[in-house]
Amino acid sequence: FSLESLVAKLAKPRVIWLSLTAGKAIDEIIFSKSGLISFLDKGLSHNKLAHAYLFYGPPNLGKTAVAEALAAKLLPDSSLLLTHIYKLEVLPEKKDIGIEQVREFCRTLFLKSFSNHYKVGIIYEAEKLNQESANALLKTLEEPAPKTVLIIISSAWHKLLSTLVSRCQPLKFLPVATVELSRAIESKVSDPKIARQIADWCGGRPGLALRMALDQDFYRDYLAGRELLTRVINEDAPGRFK
Repeated sequence: FSLESLVAKLAKPRVIWLSLTAGKAIDEIIFSKSGLISFLDKGLSHNKLAHAYLFYGPPNLGKTAVAEALAAKLLPDSSLLLTHIYKLEVLPEKKDIGIEQVREFCRTLFLKSFSNHYKVGIIYEAEKLNQESANALLKTLEEPAPKTVLIIISSAWHKLLSTLVSRCQPLKFLPVATVELSRAIESKVSDPKIARQIADWCGGRPGLALRMALDQDFYRDYLAGRELLTRVINEDAPGRFK
């Protein structure tokens, strides 16, 4: 099976895993058109993956879904998903990713796998690496361990160290056309009109569109927020402060 088919099973707006319902997944349609999936699949089939990738672009474009699908594809046994994928992200109540976190993350990546399978490291919100932790990561990028792939995800890539960026294979994620987004989520909602409405609201962001399509509470809250904002904007100035 291809990476494209695996992405069809995995979609994760931000940090929350979502299981997809029947029909083509939004990522399968969108990323096959962008060329990202075919590019990564080619690297997999020819065993020519980069040791480090930078997935960058605005939020909710599928960077996390594709990163985790690639990681899963590199590990043929589902039991390895818990033991061979290493995740680095901001800890609760912290503002950034600290140097000790990075050191431990790099140490585990360098440990040899007894099964001789790939090890995959994923860094979420990499723009939250501070100066010290980013510099600590550089050594891993300069001297990568064998059979190790590092995927760095960022929605604010301009904040990353230029030396860090230069050691990665960059892959830019772009917004998706509204008509493609609408077509992709039609099977996830009860009414095609809702699919078009969601696509119009999402500004080309498939992660946000998918969450609205699959999470009814999130969709209703978003709709209520838009209606409230519209009423406030349409009121005269004195009425806004009643």
